[in-house]
Amino acid sequence: MDQNPMPTNPYQNGNSFNRPDPSQPIPANQFSPSPAPKNSSSKITTIFLLIIALFGLGFGIYEMLQVQAKDKELKAKDEEIQAKNEEINRLNNQSSSEKDKQTDTDEAARIFIQTKNNTTRKNDIGTLIASLTNYESSNRGNLPDATWAGTVSGIADIGDNTAIQQYRSHSNKWYRFYANYILTGSQAFLDPDGSAYNLRVTQCDGKKEGDYCSPDSQVQNLKFSGTESEEQSHTAQNHNIHIVVNATCNEKMAIQANSSRSFAVLYKLEGDDSYCETN
Repeated sequence: MDQNPMPTNPYQNGNSFNRPDPSQPIPANQFSPSPAPKNSSSKITTIFLLIIALFGLGFGIYEMLQVQAKDKELKAKDEEIQAKNEEINRLNNQSSSEKDKQTDTDEAARIFIQTKNNTTRKNDIGTLIASLTNYESSNRGNLPDATWAGTVSGIADIGDNTAIQQYRSHSNKWYRFYANYILTGSQAFLDPDGSAYNLRVTQCDGKKEGDYCSPDSQVQNLKFSGTESEEQSHTAQNHNIHIVVNATCNEKMAIQANSSRSFAVLYKLEGDDSYCETN
């Protein structure tokens, strides 16, 4: 018989399993769960609120940055628009300035040409007076015809020998004067605009010395209706050089002289001006 039989009751071996003493109370926490850490719910709430606050702060910062970026973009567009407007104004001012300069240049050129042409006309009047004085010297101090009034049409083509010969053989002394004393060179007697000068001969009809001659003998105030240009006012005289017998000049007007050998020569110039010269 086995001297050490296996115990049938596990509680019999104190080394394997100690049976609790039934006389001792079982500890309260021996078989109950461990209690939760103190204030854990409060910490979770705090962390959650902190996360929300941080999210709100981040969103606010994002919105602020968006607004600042938008403001910066709008400011850049405003500056771009302002720069474009300034460039447009600069170009407009430059264009206006250039137009003004061009207008001033054109006006200066017009005045220069007008002055040059009028100087040529005055010189032509001097040439005509010299020719009349030469005629008087060759004809005992007499003019071609001191009583005749009329117009000798100018010859524009110096090569028109037929017209020139007709003038040289004409019964009127003024025609012969024109052909023999004016057309003596290789050029015709022309206004700077290319038209031939005509000679319009009249006699001053003043009753006494110093009286103004009739309006038909004057050129100072002759114009068209007032709507035409200065050039048209000039051509209103039809390139007529007025030779007024028995007259002299009082500034730009012809007045009665005391000698039948005296004469005044008048011509309408470009611009609102006229010219009178006497022998």
